[in-house]
Amino acid sequence: MSSPSRSEAPPAGPVRRFDFPSVHADVLDNGLRIRSVQVGRLPIVTAMLVLDAGEGLLDDSRAGTAVLTGDCLEGGTAKRTGVELAEALETIGAGLSVGTGWDSTTVSLSCMADRLDDAMGLLAEIILQPAFPDDEVERIRVQRLASIHQREMDPVGIATTASRRLTYREGVPYGRPLGGRVESVDPFSPATAAGFVVAQYRPKGSGLVVVGDVSAGQVRSLVETHFGEWTGGTEPRPEIDDEPRTRERGIVVVHRAEAVQSEIRIGHVGQA
Repeated sequence: MSSPSRSEAPPAGPVRRFDFPSVHADVLDNGLRIRSVQVGRLPIVTAMLVLDAGEGLLDDSRAGTAVLTGDCLEGGTAKRTGVELAEALETIGAGLSVGTGWDSTTVSLSCMADRLDDAMGLLAEIILQPAFPDDEVERIRVQRLASIHQREMDPVGIATTASRRLTYREGVPYGRPLGGRVESVDPFSPATAAGFVVAQYRPKGSGLVVVGDVSAGQVRSLVETHFGEWTGGTEPRPEIDDEPRTRERGIVVVHRAEAVQSEIRIGHVGQA
């Protein structure tokens, strides 16, 4: 039997057919948009709450507030400490994750289908009744400051920060580090986090995506039960200047004394 030739790439196979499952759209009276997809292959459900609470909403003086607030959500609620919350999630076999970007904060939760009611209750508790205990907020704040200091010494961080600053115009959020700077993160407090939640964690403008072994009717019923009393909307998003800082090509060298490696960035304003 002859060995396959490696002088040329093998031909591509036929394109496999993919039929995306139907998406059921709904909306609660409070403005919370719902998208659900019933996929019954496994008895698992994932729920993802997308909040209009990204870093792009904030000016430089508050940079990092959205990220820090999201990081503090797992620190406890009005009903449970952070440890008790973690134990409650573990008891029902649910996994929770929180992520904040430029345009949104996303809180995701996965569990077995028969524990979805309990999981939705915990998700609502985290969003509607966050506690922001002093010790937990301070821990997150100190960690963020440490990561900022590390970024300012690391060639990767230096290059990324410089390239953002040189790409976007002054005052455009995308031109700064996502997690903020020392001067904006240093004053972060429980009151800061609570104020951001009051302003941005609102049903009108947010969306809930639920995928798994659950019907659209079940999703609607559970969301009404746990999020039906949630009220409010967010302010209109500020206009962001999408013009580049310059249209001239150029080369910028950022000196980092005693660096043992070099970083290169080539970029321009575009769709992320």
